[in-house]
Amino acid sequence: MAWWEIFFWLLTAGLVFWLLIRRGLLKNYVNAWKKNWPLTLFIGIAFLSLIWSVSPGATLYRTLVLLFSTLLGAYIGIRYDTRDLLNILFWFGAVVVILCFAFALYFPGFGTMQGSPYFGAWNGIFWHKNYMGSILALLNCIFLIRFTVGVRNRDKTAILDGIFYLLSLALVYLSRSAAGYIVAILLNFLVFLAWAWLKRMDRLRPVHYYLILGSFAVAGVLLFLNLNFVLGLFNRDSSITGRVPMWRYLLAHVINQRPWFGYGFGAMWTIEAFRIQIQQAIGWPFPIQIRDNGFIDILLHVGIIGLGVFLVNFLLMYVKTIKFAFRRPALEFFFPLIVMIYALVANISFSLFLEVDAFVWLLMVACLFLAERRD
Repeated sequence: MAWWEIFFWLLTAGLVFWLLIRRGLLKNYVNAWKKNWPLTLFIGIAFLSLIWSVSPGATLYRTLVLLFSTLLGAYIGIRYDTRDLLNILFWFGAVVVILCFAFALYFPGFGTMQGSPYFGAWNGIFWHKNYMGSILALLNCIFLIRFTVGVRNRDKTAILDGIFYLLSLALVYLSRSAAGYIVAILLNFLVFLAWAWLKRMDRLRPVHYYLILGSFAVAGVLLFLNLNFVLGLFNRDSSITGRVPMWRYLLAHVINQRPWFGYGFGAMWTIEAFRIQIQQAIGWPFPIQIRDNGFIDILLHVGIIGLGVFLVNFLLMYVKTIKFAFRRPALEFFFPLIVMIYALVANISFSLFLEVDAFVWLLMVACLFLAERRD
């Protein structure tokens, strides 16, 4: 099944190459890649990890997905502007929302979690409730941005965005995912913050920004000092449902065995014996599939060197999307930056960097290349 997916990616890559030539975008595409050479370096490290991978077949599969999804994401960023990307994501999100409701209501054996301790939580078309909660939180933000922009432009289709906004919010709630709740609240707040800034930007002076930054700093300190209380509102504690002890164990007993180069891109979590070993070592009552932290998974895959190159790319994505957001005074241009903030926060308690699929990574790459456009 995995290699059928690679065949699909190959066909997609061929289609992208044909479209680049037909639309006269090949030169722009190559030039954009030259500007983002650290991305090529990270892909190269992933391929190089085939040499020392504990599961070469898994590493080859995951690395090819990394390569093809990056190529596709770059094409999307070169080809489409922000409004086009939001339109594409609207239709993608609408289909996902409808299918999630259909699976949960008509095929509850597939669309809801059946085992303890998550029995009854909705997972829709996704394999886990936390996965659905996280992705639907992002889609919910997309519907909100489109709704706000539609109201601003007096577009009647904003009604449809409003409906899907409410439906996606309901799915986040039904997932019973604390991470999904937190991400949804954060993204909604960011959209409101961007909207409020755009409304008052002409009246703000440096002193106002100092006061705002100071308020956020105080709020951050209070949040950190009362972390257990805040997480308790979502029926969680500072161990993040046992994730922190797992991360400590893996850092102390697994990663330190191969700290610089890791175990091969995407390799370790495909080994059942390894998953069972970790489960028994930390005493989890249910099977472990991934480490539930995207950054630590990269460290496991390609070590300190690979993680360092990845973080350089991550930082460049932030810098470019920040510049893009403040270059034009419109809410939709904040979307690439919001995607990057989502990628940071969502990957703290769930691994979305190519561990479960390529969607979030592809979107990050698309936003990176989109942020460099000047048209």
